[in-house]
Amino acid sequence: MKFRRSMFRSVYARMFLVICAAAVPTFIGLCFYVYQQRMDFERLAHDNAQSYVNLAARYQNWLIASSDETLRAISANQVVREGDWEHSSLYFTDLLKQQNRYSNIGVIGLDGAMVASGEPVAPGLNMRDRPYFINALKSSGFVVGEYQIGRVTGKPTIVVAAALRDARQKPYGVLFASLNLESMMVTVADMHIADGGRFMVLDRHGDLLQASSSPVSPGSRLELSRVVRMSLDGAAERGAGELRAGDGSAWLVSYVRGGPPQDRRALTVVYEQPMQSPPAAASRDFWIAIGVVTLLLGLALGVGWFGTQAIIGRNLRNLTAAAQRLRQRDFKARIGGGVSGQEFVEIAHQFDQMAQELNEHEEATRRVMARQLGQYKILQLITAGRSLPETLAELVLFAQRQIDHSVGSILLLDGDGKTVGQCIAPGLPASYGEALIGAAIGPGVGACGVAMFEKQLVITEDIATDPAWSAFRDIAGDLKVCWSYPIISSSGRVFGSFALYYRTPRPVGEEQLLLSQLAAELAAVAIERSRIEDALTHSEAEYRLLFERNPYPMWVYDDRTLRILAVNDPAIAHYGYSRTQFLLMKVGDLEAVAEAAAEDAGHVRHRRKDGSVILVDIAVFPTSFGGSQAQLALVNDVTEREAMARNISERDQLLSLLMDSTAEAIYGVDLDGRCLFANNACVRLLGFDSAAELLGQPMHDLIHYKHENGSAYPLHECPTQSSLRFGENRHTDGEVLWRKDGTALPIEYWSYPIRRNGKIKGAMVTFLDDTERRRHSEALAYQARHDSLTGLYNRGVLISSIDLAIAEYGQDLARQQQQFSVMIIDLDGFKEVNDALGHQSGDLLLQQVAQRLRGAMPAASILTRLGGDEFAVLAGKLDRGEIAAGGAADIARSVLAKLQQPFQLNGIQIQINASVGIAMYPSDGASTMHLMRNADAAMYQAKREGTGFVFYQQADTDQTPSRLLLMTELRNAFNREQFVLHYQPKTDMRSGGVIGFEALIRWQHPERGLLYPLDFVPIVEISDLIHALTIWVVETAVAQCKRWHDQGNYITIAVNISMRNLLDASMVERVQEILERHELPAFYLELELTESSIMADPARSLDVLTRLHEYGVTVSIDDFGTGYSSLAYLQKLPVDSLKIDRSFVAEMAQSEDARAIVSAIIALAHTVGLKVTAEGIEDEATMQRLATLGCDVAQGYYLSRPLPAQGATAWMQAWESTPD
Repeated sequence: MKFRRSMFRSVYARMFLVICAAAVPTFIGLCFYVYQQRMDFERLAHDNAQSYVNLAARYQNWLIASSDETLRAISANQVVREGDWEHSSLYFTDLLKQQNRYSNIGVIGLDGAMVASGEPVAPGLNMRDRPYFINALKSSGFVVGEYQIGRVTGKPTIVVAAALRDARQKPYGVLFASLNLESMMVTVADMHIADGGRFMVLDRHGDLLQASSSPVSPGSRLELSRVVRMSLDGAAERGAGELRAGDGSAWLVSYVRGGPPQDRRALTVVYEQPMQSPPAAASRDFWIAIGVVTLLLGLALGVGWFGTQAIIGRNLRNLTAAAQRLRQRDFKARIGGGVSGQEFVEIAHQFDQMAQELNEHEEATRRVMARQLGQYKILQLITAGRSLPETLAELVLFAQRQIDHSVGSILLLDGDGKTVGQCIAPGLPASYGEALIGAAIGPGVGACGVAMFEKQLVITEDIATDPAWSAFRDIAGDLKVCWSYPIISSSGRVFGSFALYYRTPRPVGEEQLLLSQLAAELAAVAIERSRIEDALTHSEAEYRLLFERNPYPMWVYDDRTLRILAVNDPAIAHYGYSRTQFLLMKVGDLEAVAEAAAEDAGHVRHRRKDGSVILVDIAVFPTSFGGSQAQLALVNDVTEREAMARNISERDQLLSLLMDSTAEAIYGVDLDGRCLFANNACVRLLGFDSAAELLGQPMHDLIHYKHENGSAYPLHECPTQSSLRFGENRHTDGEVLWRKDGTALPIEYWSYPIRRNGKIKGAMVTFLDDTERRRHSEALAYQARHDSLTGLYNRGVLISSIDLAIAEYGQDLARQQQQFSVMIIDLDGFKEVNDALGHQSGDLLLQQVAQRLRGAMPAASILTRLGGDEFAVLAGKLDRGEIAAGGAADIARSVLAKLQQPFQLNGIQIQINASVGIAMYPSDGASTMHLMRNADAAMYQAKREGTGFVFYQQADTDQTPSRLLLMTELRNAFNREQFVLHYQPKTDMRSGGVIGFEALIRWQHPERGLLYPLDFVPIVEISDLIHALTIWVVETAVAQCKRWHDQGNYITIAVNISMRNLLDASMVERVQEILERHELPAFYLELELTESSIMADPARSLDVLTRLHEYGVTVSIDDFGTGYSSLAYLQKLPVDSLKIDRSFVAEMAQSEDARAIVSAIIALAHTVGLKVTAEGIEDEATMQRLATLGCDVAQGYYLSRPLPAQGATAWMQAWESTPD
């Protein structure tokens, strides 16, 4: 193709040639500019990535370090140090409830078994193959494990662990904590990372522990990049690099090791982000690039100047002028119509558009730089630890500077998350913030209240018309527009809101919204950082308190010199040294080496300031003090514990001996009911040849498979199963076991669960041969309701029968047409017969009287002996009125007729009379007490008048106040000090020594002489005088006992108390006051009371007796066997001894039954740990029989009659001086 000049006539063509000549250097300069921009971007990206990964690594380091401190604090806990794994598990469970950082905390024994865990553990679980368990035992410090699925929790985790070591640094277990992998991403969630970027935490093998976003699950082995593989295999602590993926995408990778100092490779934090197109250059590089472009452009213009001058003319000058203005950074200059020609007009138009774009780009760059500088300043404030209000105020000012004509505010919620607690608004009046304090968030509560409530952006374009602002328009003032972003933590908790206000209406701009969102996110970072620092400060304070307020002695000593650097108050108090003295000592100065002994068993002997030597365990933990390496010593005084352990060992040996020597049968079963062990007594009672025949056998099927009546005994009904299934202690009697030969063995047995580590492993059964006890119990049950001498019912049966009759009378209308009567019969002349012929003849007479009375009673009557020579009758179903009275009179006449007939007593014929008092129900009394009292009054009336029997009459009682007169005499006698005490001695039946006296009251009547209790005590007991008289007896008896003590005779004193004394609420305090005033120890006072007095009101009686017994007073049951209680009930009472009634003692010589009853009482009392006193001993033979039966204490006329105090003292001196 030929070259033609006509082709260059066009200005456009000519300009094309000039531009082509100038394009080469311009293109080179632009390439350099772009390259420079890319390099700057890559450096910034590297720096940002390294900052992100450094921040995340610092969090992982803190997480691991805090875990180390946590394990140290747990290992110092007393229950963990002492190996109390049951309470340790409860302690770990409480720790797990208080935080979510760990999924489990526990202790593994040296055999790999889980001995303590905060979470439930499956049986048989073993951890000996876990690497962290193996490494912890090898290491002297803290180890970090690898990724694993927890065998207890089933969750992905990484375990931190440390060996538990005793004072000799010998391990006895491994303490571990399973980290919740989600907690490893807490700080990462707060970072504003690039789109597509991700964080990963890897273990030492490259297994993924946690990631901010990942296509694979935790625990997977990733396809690691070259940079990450260098981090795992190399020695460098940190690094960064670029790589290209298989799909051609470019990535920036940065890593930092996050493990503890002693194992940095345990964790690696990796940050990856895709390489994106570089943004606008930073300000400095931008101007450098512009200068280079301008220089190159000027060179191009110079080259083409002469060639284009003639062609472009004015257009070129205008273009040059415009270019010069651009060079002067006047981006607002425009060429407009200053050129001509199609090409130049187009060039001018393009030039003007470029100037406009440069102007806009300049403004955007300026805003971006200002925003980045402001953001950097805020981050500096956060990392520098400035106060939260100061940081947030600077954040508000930063936002106001970025957006013209805006006013910002930050609202912070109270701890409840429902009300505003703080307002930070530097550009608003103080009254604005004060008005918002305390406001509750929710719908219709301003833009901020709604944003915090709904957790989303809220825009109010017109505050004056928005309903949500109705309650806040007054405080809003001239504010027109509001944009509010909620401030939300990484965990989704709302901290508050960030808002921007405008005083003029304006549309919503995307840039302004992005800035508001950025400010809200920065505020969230600042708040979380502040709260984390507060938590760390609190943790450090708690650590200091752990040292200062720990109840155990602790001190810190230099790791090199062993000199004590600090000591807590418990150490000062326990050792007796002052703080100054401690700080001048070395740890070896406390040791008492010379006193070391073989039985120390790894403990250390220390000497206190007073010279005493103590045995201690010392736990030592590495720490730092004043910037130097030190050791923290935790001291536990085990002196008493070791002494106790030796006692326990001796006790176990004794227990083993007792198991084989006790008469009580014992065997144990496992959860399947099969025999685990059996002692000799069990084998013997069941008729087997050896324990081997029982071991492994199902005991229920072998010895307990049917009831005594032959019916089947299902396994699930057996009480032993309750011990196995429910952990209950069971006591059962009235059952039988079946011997090897098929015969039944009556037993009483107890079943107790056997527990190990809090779990039921089996049951232990103890049983006794119940054959003799059954026979004795039947005899006692009979005695509880019957008079032992006559065989008649006793007073208790009479009272309960009257109570029942009264209750039935009130419930049955038919019975209300009938009456019943209560008769009291007293023998006239019995005392003379008893005194003249002796007690044996008197007892025989009473037996014959009882036999005749039985013959005189109708079938429906209840005949009882009240005591002494007094009997009572309950005659029921008598028609009302005169017919009823006539029926009662017939019974009385029959009684008198039979008793008036002569009695034959050992060949002697005697004759007696009787007096009968009759009271009718309901006319003569509405209660048992009134009927008994009125029948008694009628009996005394009959005795006084000699008429045989008398019906109770109120008028006669009023006219014949014999008992009232006697009561008056008794009160006068009390006021005139006519009562005296006589003392009957009690001796030990084994040693023969005097052990005490029983104080017995007497009435020194000025006319009738010395009266015995039977003559006046029954009257006293129904009056209020009983309380004052009892206290006088206690006071006098205690005073006399104290005088004997002062003379060197340390004996006890016994005092009788009545039923009404047990119902006196002040009885306990008054007895205590008397004992304290006379300075007599409480156990020297013995209170005697009858069974019936307790059973009158068991609840109140038990309360009074328990309080007296707890104070130390001894309690004894008097006249045992004549009441209606039982040993089963007496086991519930605070009773120390029983006193067998004199009637049983007196009959021992003639009655085999009496001897059996006495023997049973003694045996059973000793079984339940009670002493036995026999009263009424009148001869040597009775004394010897009682001694043979094992009776403990003797009392009776054989030893001495009751004596005045002086006579008792003389008797005691004579007795003690008499040779055995």
